[in-house]
Amino acid sequence: MSLVNLTITLPQLSETEQLLRHIPNGAGKAMMRALNRTIVGVRENSVRSVRDMYTVRGGEFRSLLKINKATLTRLAALITVRGHALGDERFQLNPSKRTGRKVLNGVYVRVRKDSAGGAVKGTFLGVGKFSKATLLFRRLTNDRLPIEHIHGPSIASMVKMAFYNPGSSIEDDAKARLVRELSHEIEYQLLKKAGAR
Repeated sequence: MSLVNLTITLPQLSETEQLLRHIPNGAGKAMMRALNRTIVGVRENSVRSVRDMYTVRGGEFRSLLKINKATLTRLAALITVRGHALGDERFQLNPSKRTGRKVLNGVYVRVRKDSAGGAVKGTFLGVGKFSKATLLFRRLTNDRLPIEHIHGPSIASMVKMAFYNPGSSIEDDAKARLVRELSHEIEYQLLKKAGAR
């Protein structure tokens, strides 16, 4: 199983502890809350970057990006990606629905937005054995059977490609968001101590 871990460490640890030294657990709470808010934004930026590169919808894989939030005892937040492959029917197809007629050259499949895609010979849309969903299949021989379900790239590989893309700013946005959230939490803790909140 392939995993991608995005870990955010705290850049202003000593400064935060110095500012909130009079509040019990103030620094720990501020850092924990800042990390948890930042990691949710990192997940959304990751989903947006994948959708910008691939023809898949965000709802297809957002739930598979698992967030492990920070706690007071463990000040680190991470995203874990389960790495199973999506079926090609989750990407852009033509025809996109089952028709009663035979598709002569195969079903046209486009996985990435920067490529033209192409027809995959011997493919057809059918209903799965255990689910009633429409799936993309390919005949392995000229006979009616055997057939196989066609898969595209795994979710982990799509997230890695989006994360390490030269035009991607996921990591830079995460660092900037963490600084912003941490300053907001410090201000909140100080105002709460002063009785303004």
